[in-house]
Amino acid sequence: MVAMSTPALRRWMAVVCRISARTLQRRLKCCGVEFEEMLDETRRSEAIRLIREGRHSMTEIAYRVGYSDPAHSRARSDVGQEWRHLDFQQIS
Repeated sequence: MVAMSTPALRRWMAVVCRISARTLQRRLKCCGVEFEEMLDETRRSEAIRLIREGRHSMTEIAYRVGYSDPAHSRARSDVGQEWRHLDFQQIS
């Protein structure tokens, strides 16, 4: 996966939804949602899913969820904290 900037992701999402980027932004705002917050939550959820699979390194996970430099991503620490709290008995 190629990491995209937040504006590029916003434009891509608008294209997928067949609306303008500005319309997407207005509709999200109307729902009380910030695009960046939605993106962060989506990345976090996907990272946790990949951790549960147990087949990927933390670096690979960071790249797969869209961070171009995993050493400087918030996800690295957030997901690392989540990793320590997972109950692997419930995952299987």
